[in-house]
Amino acid sequence: MDIKRPKCIKKVTVAENDFVRINMYILRFSDGNEGSHVKVTHQNSGGIVLILINENKEIYLHYAYHYAANVTQLEFIRGFSDANETSVESVKRELSEEILYGYRIIREPLLVGKIYPDSTILGNSAKIYLMEIEAGDKLKERKDRTEALGDGKFYSVEDFEELICKGEITDGFTLASYSLLKTNKMLTNHRELMT
Repeated sequence: MDIKRPKCIKKVTVAENDFVRINMYILRFSDGNEGSHVKVTHQNSGGIVLILINENKEIYLHYAYHYAANVTQLEFIRGFSDANETSVESVKRELSEEILYGYRIIREPLLVGKIYPDSTILGNSAKIYLMEIEAGDKLKERKDRTEALGDGKFYSVEDFEELICKGEITDGFTLASYSLLKTNKMLTNHRELMT
């Protein structure tokens, strides 16, 4: 594909905290025109999404409220990696913080792939993992109480896909991750999930 990349003329940091940096870029395109672009970059190694299944091959979802969009969505466990933390360590930490069940790990996290949630404005990708647990009793509260998380439970593949069809799952991370899982040929150990 013959796309000439624009040249950066100027970069200005607009805002920055422990989690993200927001930069404004003035770019010159190959035809001489100039335009401005905003780029948000995570201050760590990016995000993770966890497709969590139990011993019955049911898929875990929970409700989460996101302030930026002012929406509550049914979604997979997801989050950002901390500094000096591998993505597998991030997956296990996010699981321990956000799940509403006791659990024992049956299969370690398996990398499914990665997605770019919004390549127009976000400078990072999110790694997608599949992990199997044996679910115990439902907990009264989560370890992490700094997020607005609601009820969580396991759904059969049929119920999960029906939620998608009814428009009850609208989270882009969840939809893209599940699509990647369904089409990824490396998941030979989890074929029974796909039937």
